[in-house]
Amino acid sequence: MCENQRSFIRSKHFIMVSSAVAVALALACAGAASAADLPDAQDVIDKHIKATGGEDAFRKLETQVSKATFKLSEMGMEGTMTTYKAKGGKSLTQVEFGAFGTITSGTNGGVSWQMNPMEGNTVREGQEMARELRSAEFNVFLNWKAHFEKAQCVGEESVDGAQCYKVVMTPSNDDPVSYFFDKKSGLLLKQQQKLTEVPGGTETITFSNYKKVNGISVPHKVAIDAVEATFEITFDSIEFNVDIPPDRFDLPEEVKVLVKKAG
Repeated sequence: MCENQRSFIRSKHFIMVSSAVAVALALACAGAASAADLPDAQDVIDKHIKATGGEDAFRKLETQVSKATFKLSEMGMEGTMTTYKAKGGKSLTQVEFGAFGTITSGTNGGVSWQMNPMEGNTVREGQEMARELRSAEFNVFLNWKAHFEKAQCVGEESVDGAQCYKVVMTPSNDDPVSYFFDKKSGLLLKQQQKLTEVPGGTETITFSNYKKVNGISVPHKVAIDAVEATFEITFDSIEFNVDIPPDRFDLPEEVKVLVKKAG
């Protein structure tokens, strides 16, 4: 679910530095526990899936619509974000940046794209495309092996006073991502990644205010400490299995032109 916010982060970085967002973590143990004391990463992931609703509940999801407001303190900016998702890796995110206009991005058929009034239209490739395709999942942990080569529980760390298991997941074509799961509740409290393509580019995302929507626990507040910026995102509404016109996810004509040129 949490991966859901990543499209917004991408949009912000197009304005500020580049399309980088995420944070690095070493693969060495960071906690006091020895490797022998740590659970298997799959066990931690399974507990998280169960804590947020269970595999059966996630398998029944067909669509999702979420609406949020955000604040960017450094720039004195506020805006809104609407995200649509559908089974099969389809997504569409519209970010209203006030004077900066509307930034629209999406994924469909393995294509990840963005239309930015300030930076132009682009079709994402490489690491950025991999991140966007992961964000299009309803729950990336459910089918994590389709996106990551391996997952390791490497230690324990405290997140806002809660002791967490730190699980490092390594994609085949991207930097490792670290996830911090509350040992007691199983909920995801923090996510970190480092982008090698952006000097000093790091991102830490914290998740809070979990609420149940159709039996699925979803964080309704997200704090993002990214490159040169801090975001505060509040989800006003999150709905599952609502009607979305199929053509909502069609590639815009401008994007089709770029895909054709690239092909």
